[in-house]
Amino acid sequence: MGRARLVGRVLAVSRPSGSSTGFTTVELLVVIAVIAILVAILLPAVQGAREASRRTQCRNGLKQLGLAIQNYESAFKRFPPGAVRVSFTTGDRYRMPFVAQILPYIEQSALYNQIDFSKSWHQSPNSSLLVKQVPIYLCPSDPTSGGQLTNPSEAYGNFGLNWGMNRYLDLDGNGSTSNEPGGSVPMCSPFGLNYGAKFSRITDGTSHTLAMLEMLKGIGAGGVDRRGRIWNDDSNCYQISTRTTPNSKEPDYCETGTCVDTPKRNLPYTLAPEATATGRGQSAIAARSAHAGGVHVLMCDGAVRFAGDGVDLRTWQALSTERNNDLVGEW
Repeated sequence: MGRARLVGRVLAVSRPSGSSTGFTTVELLVVIAVIAILVAILLPAVQGAREASRRTQCRNGLKQLGLAIQNYESAFKRFPPGAVRVSFTTGDRYRMPFVAQILPYIEQSALYNQIDFSKSWHQSPNSSLLVKQVPIYLCPSDPTSGGQLTNPSEAYGNFGLNWGMNRYLDLDGNGSTSNEPGGSVPMCSPFGLNYGAKFSRITDGTSHTLAMLEMLKGIGAGGVDRRGRIWNDDSNCYQISTRTTPNSKEPDYCETGTCVDTPKRNLPYTLAPEATATGRGQSAIAARSAHAGGVHVLMCDGAVRFAGDGVDLRTWQALSTERNNDLVGEW
């Protein structure tokens, strides 16, 4: 009892008269500093968890597209063509993109039934469907809203087709004077103009041949950028080349007026070196993503893998050919 009275007297003496029992300025600064340190520690972990979730969603979308391709093959005994394009003696063309052909296999039958397949994608009434977004084509790590949306009248996506190691029409790499149709040369990919491979053609092995790859949507920088347009069968849209490795700092080859050079968004561009007067056919856009370290890819056997930015270029290009007798090791 006496000891308690003594402690009380000491505290009474040590505390100035009229002092408050709240935090002092020093104590408040210490608390703020501790909170700041905790935020600095926890924020990267939270951001990492969110990105991991986005990557999983991105991977799942690509997996569903792989199942769609496999189901299409079961029905038609070959992959869907990379694009359908038929020229007529009148000078007109019939054109239809890859995505239109797989809609029934990705739970988009209602959208598929709205397409008039006697007309090209850009003709009425099909032209009104260009704004229709296909959700599994989107990677949440690549933003889809905000100031970068300069062309909201057309839907974009984050997954494109393996178009080989060279350029849109120059499949063998021998220049623009030797344009080849899809499937016509050994180094071709499983997709091309009016071409979708049969399993028997993929002699390099379905587990060693790319089917689809990630791409970034070129919907910014205040100009026309066709990269990521899934409804447009033209070049510079969804046809991905292995001319360069994933997320390469080397610029994509685009045609006149079809891309905007935005290296800060991982979308560098330069004019194709052999662009003709119309600028058609010589494009080559790289696999790109908003993920750190690489891109998701879909193989022809339906497996989804993550290809690192540092993959060997020769291996990367070998993965894009269907029957070039390429040997592919670990990657």
